[in-house]
Amino acid sequence: MDRKSEDCGELTHVHRTEQTHSWEKKTVQKQPGKRKRKKKNSRIIGGFSAIIVLCGMLPGIISLVRDAVPYIMAETGEAETEAEYEYDPYALLTRDFQEGGEEYSVNLSSGEYVVGIHIPEGRYTIKGSENDYGSVSIEDDRNSIWMYVSLYEYENYEQEDIRLFLGARVSVDTYGEVEFVSENAQVNVTAYQENPLTEPIVLDKDSETAGIEFLPGVYDIVMEEGYGEVTVEIPDGDGSQWGSHYIWLDAADENQCVYRNIVIPEGAIVTSGEEVSLLMLIPSKQIINTDYTSYYTGEYLNQEPFAGLFEELGEGTDL
Repeated sequence: MDRKSEDCGELTHVHRTEQTHSWEKKTVQKQPGKRKRKKKNSRIIGGFSAIIVLCGMLPGIISLVRDAVPYIMAETGEAETEAEYEYDPYALLTRDFQEGGEEYSVNLSSGEYVVGIHIPEGRYTIKGSENDYGSVSIEDDRNSIWMYVSLYEYENYEQEDIRLFLGARVSVDTYGEVEFVSENAQVNVTAYQENPLTEPIVLDKDSETAGIEFLPGVYDIVMEEGYGEVTVEIPDGDGSQWGSHYIWLDAADENQCVYRNIVIPEGAIVTSGEEVSLLMLIPSKQIINTDYTSYYTGEYLNQEPFAGLFEELGEGTDL
């Protein structure tokens, strides 16, 4: 069978959307009822007079307070404004990279990647294409790093100081490729296993379930014919839905025909649209392990090969 992913898999685009619920709020208007008239007395009139006087003084009071606040904040050292605040994704980080390392670079197309499996640990500069759009999401629960980096067309398509530690999950969404460049990559610290699955799978139904129509595993999703959104619904351990991947693929566009390294555990449902003529799952080359649900729960960090690797480095699973 012709593995088209070798031809078109270098470039791809993923379109993700989030499900939203629209809530309609109903308001009930009360019908005006009959009220008894009350006599106005001098106390009520005096109260209104006091309110009128206070209203006349209010602009002056507000002006005084507004002018005084910057002075008070400057005196107390609290003059930081909202515009001056910058989010620090490494604020909770308590470790640094190992000494040494090597120069390393790799171009990644759209897909899911794990540091230590698909890309070595290190401090990176990431570069999108000058005439393309891309983004990179990083989830590192172990080191409390959660980042979303946008690589805009013609500007801001390069970001420095991207710290990727062992075990972090990296999601790439791009029309083309994102280049990862490091000067201290730990290329010898790897933990991957070869994928035990080797046979490509043709999905010939609109909806198919892992463990029933095909084997659970780690796959590249390849659009051989047609186009459209492919949804992969991921169950969690108790049988409910953990979340969903929404992936746009187009066989006619070499930039959008494949999504790499998607983990499909047992019970996951792959659904394709009406315009999809031929969709394939091709086993990815490298995986973490065969406990596929652990990728979504984060338990893979406590399992081999990561648990042994952390112990060998003298780090332990928890910081």
